Amino acid sequence: MDDFRQKIKAIIQTDGSAAPEPVKKAAMGCLSVVLLVVSVLILLISMGLFQDGSWLFGSVLFLFFLLTAVMAVTAFPLKQDSL
Repeated sequence: MDDFRQKIKAIIQTDGSAAPEPVKKAAMGCLSVVLLVVSVLILLISMGLFQDGSWLFGSVLFLFFLLTAVMAVTAFPLKQDSL
């Protein structure tokens, strides 16, 4: 238990620039998953607006969906470091 506490203290005392690379990749992966979930929700809302006849608001929301989906896909860490 003391070893775990020491690791937590060491993590808390470091600044953000010294974070390990796997942690950075995990954070970017979580961010991209959240962006994908948000973009799917936006797509569902825009489809509902299209069905209700609100073409203008649906179109704007669909463009926002495309923007968030592209951001989520480009933020996903695909490169694996084999070393």
